[in-house]
Amino acid sequence: MSQPVIPIAPRTRVRAPPLDAGGLARSGGSSSGVWSTFRRVESSRHDGPVSRIEFSPAEPHEAAVTAGSAVALLHARTSTVRRRLSRFKDIARGGSYKGDGRLLVAGGDNGVVQVFDLASRAILRTFSGHEGAVHSSRFSTDGLRVLSGGDDGTVKVWDVPTSRLLTTLSDATDYVRCQSPSPSSPHLWAAGSYDHHLRVYDLRTRGAPIFDIDHGAQVDDVHLLPGGGLAMSVGGPEARVWNLLGGGAVAATLRSHAKAVTCAAVRPDGRVFTGGLDAAVKVHNVATWEVMHTYFYSAQVLSVGASADGGRVGVGLVDGTVVVRHKERAAAATAVKAARAAAGGTRSGRRQKPSSGIAGMESDSDDASAEEDEAPLGDLTGLPNFLGLVNAASATDADARIATGRRRAYLRLQPWDNAMRRFDWRLALDEVLDGGPVSAAVGVLEQLSVLGKLVDALNDRSEAELAPLVALLCRQLSVPEFGALMVEVAHVVLDVYGEKLGAPALDALRTAVSREVHVLGQVEQCLGMCQLVLGRS
Repeated sequence: MSQPVIPIAPRTRVRAPPLDAGGLARSGGSSSGVWSTFRRVESSRHDGPVSRIEFSPAEPHEAAVTAGSAVALLHARTSTVRRRLSRFKDIARGGSYKGDGRLLVAGGDNGVVQVFDLASRAILRTFSGHEGAVHSSRFSTDGLRVLSGGDDGTVKVWDVPTSRLLTTLSDATDYVRCQSPSPSSPHLWAAGSYDHHLRVYDLRTRGAPIFDIDHGAQVDDVHLLPGGGLAMSVGGPEARVWNLLGGGAVAATLRSHAKAVTCAAVRPDGRVFTGGLDAAVKVHNVATWEVMHTYFYSAQVLSVGASADGGRVGVGLVDGTVVVRHKERAAAATAVKAARAAAGGTRSGRRQKPSSGIAGMESDSDDASAEEDEAPLGDLTGLPNFLGLVNAASATDADARIATGRRRAYLRLQPWDNAMRRFDWRLALDEVLDGGPVSAAVGVLEQLSVLGKLVDALNDRSEAELAPLVALLCRQLSVPEFGALMVEVAHVVLDVYGEKLGAPALDALRTAVSREVHVLGQVEQCLGMCQLVLGRS
């Protein structure tokens, strides 16, 4: 006898709601509280897949979005399109800022590289020479060169002031789709190719790469990390971190994505973001390279960027959507920061973050308030300068009067210090060159360089007025501590005056540079002999 059939109630189908453009966030580590504060989400639509999103290094850190036949500039606060650079004859590729945020370089499918003035949107330079599309173009860290990588398998080095082609790097055997300058040197450069290789060049040699590393898959993105000792290559199912100081050995392999990894971004403080075709962006802890947080989006991720002030994370999707997450800063943290700024910017009572052990990089802290209380990277109060000394002296005098009833002598400022306090950059430079010691002159030049006021201080000078500065450059060029600064100032002098600079000054600079090159050549010969002796022994 057959058993009775018991009807089973049909199961209700549960449908997940569609993912909006802003996506979802999921915690993945002890510091997830920091990254979950990026709650305000702004999105915008563009005419094509977003091949690159990059935030300006200069305040207010606007974002440049390369999509379709234009580069869109997004408003820093609202992330809406503020203006467009649309003077492209074909698809635009790889828009990237100069270090001061005033210029932008971009390539295109027609093989032409263009440099734009963001204030007027005028085309300042046009570089033609590639035989295929140019997907990657970047400024060097000193802003004097542009390097472009094309589908013809070459990386071309262009001189911005003269528009000349300096050299062509043709080691790749397939498309060159990504590049990265070194934050620690304007001469070190990394390029990634579809031939599975990451190559690191020293542009001073104009020869073979100093590192040629096999990534194991096509390289879609590459970065030289802060500190100069690590490089990251992205492509295929993983991202790899390479120890350049250890001969190019693998330092870490990141396999956190379910599909191919397409892009990465490195914040100046060392935070690392990776995006992939699994529609996810991962935030990695640089101390352990573990995933600390994950953001999910509605489409595949082609590009990712992070602002230098730590306040925004931008993502470009394959459907033309750009999603920018803004960090919510607590009112209490803002009040504390304002109080500290009013008190002179002291930070002695703050708990320090744990270090990752990698030069120039920090690990994520599990304290969200510590990240929110962090000073912006553009804040100059942490730099040694005369203002901090004056504030400290004033506080000491006040304490002494309260304790003893006697008035202590105030710190007497030098004339160039007074001029700097009045923002008279030209007078400050004149005063320190007229009668100040070398250390003070170098300090003033460094302050002007940090503040971006070197050009203002050097404008409208006669040859006689430039003579003390040229003499200082010639004398201090050979001092290792001052060499980089002297070269920077010499570049500014030559850019501002060019042919107007008289023959005696040019001859003096040429002699100083030739002498230094000769000394460095002798040092290299001595080093080679030492290596030969040690190798034979």
